Amino acid sequence: SEKEEEYTESVATNTTGSYTYSGLEKNHIFFIKVEVKTEYGTASKEDTKTTETITGLNSDNTTFTPTPNTWTNGIVKTKVDCSVPGYTLQYSKDLVKWENYTKEIESSQNETIYVRLTDGNNKGEFTSTQITNIDKSIPESASIVLSGGGTITSNPTVQAKVTHTDKESGVEIVQSKWVYNQIANEIGTNEASYTGGNFANNDQTLTLTMGQEGNYYLHVLTIDKAGNRKETISTPIKLTANRHQHTGSPTTGGGCYTTEIRHTHTSSCYATCTIVYSGCKTAVEKNDDQIRCTYTITHRNCGQPEREASRWHADDGNSHVNNDTTSTHQYLICNQGTGVTGYALGCGKNETTIESYTVSY
Repeated sequence: SEKEEEYTESVATNTTGSYTYSGLEKNHIFFIKVEVKTEYGTASKEDTKTTETITGLNSDNTTFTPTPNTWTNGIVKTKVDCSVPGYTLQYSKDLVKWENYTKEIESSQNETIYVRLTDGNNKGEFTSTQITNIDKSIPESASIVLSGGGTITSNPTVQAKVTHTDKESGVEIVQSKWVYNQIANEIGTNEASYTGGNFANNDQTLTLTMGQEGNYYLHVLTIDKAGNRKETISTPIKLTANRHQHTGSPTTGGGCYTTEIRHTHTSSCYATCTIVYSGCKTAVEKNDDQIRCTYTITHRNCGQPEREASRWHADDGNSHVNNDTTSTHQYLICNQGTGVTGYALGCGKNETTIESYTVSY
């Protein structure tokens, strides 16, 4: 590396006609002497070689343009523009393997891209850029905190506070959606399936209504800024209807049985009784022109015993005997009085009437 009167040391001896020097300084003159020994003598040639300094790359002469430059879960293509002419531009992703730059550099993951200039032998200092906008990880499961359970008289609802989390690109809140239904299984990550609406902010509380009895589920679709998606399903929200149960007794009343039932006799409560008055028998008493004689009264169908009675009639001088006569009357057969015989429902409800709901989860 210094010019001396004589070379004091041989760097190498070979007959291949080529030799590679290593560890040379840039921008320095090196002195080379080649000797060839033949059977006729020794021939030599002396020459010099100057190592060239390649321009190093930096932010002033190199521009990196990634596409896209926002979050993505796909591929980023990086265009490199260098303002230094006359050299070959090379790139590497590991500082070991270098390739000539001919088109945009594709990255399928976050990584560092290095670029440098070369003249074929010498290499300049490299500069680099980092690809950091690739996110292929799905978001974490959303946190769904339920409240509002218990017994509710009407219009049962439950509140669900939803918190989304993504540790890489972050959550795209206004794109994330939800739906509330009675489907226990996953419905997938197609946005069209989430008809409940979009989230306006993180930690948003939704008020969810319920109609018929059964289990309900809140499905949450979390979308991050790179477009990755995650479905989260809440624990079952169970709605149970509490129906009316009659209390009290139709015999003794109380509770729901508040209306008195009183018996009113109708025609079905009566039967017809035929009374037969037999003709007069022996006269038992006379008075002026009247005579009182005995006769028999017989109740037919009435269940009453036969009895005797007497009556006055004109005295015709004989023991008066008349033909039998009859009459009828109605008698009670229902065996019920007109007091309170029982109690009817007065609550105005039946056992399909829903009085309250129980919400549990």
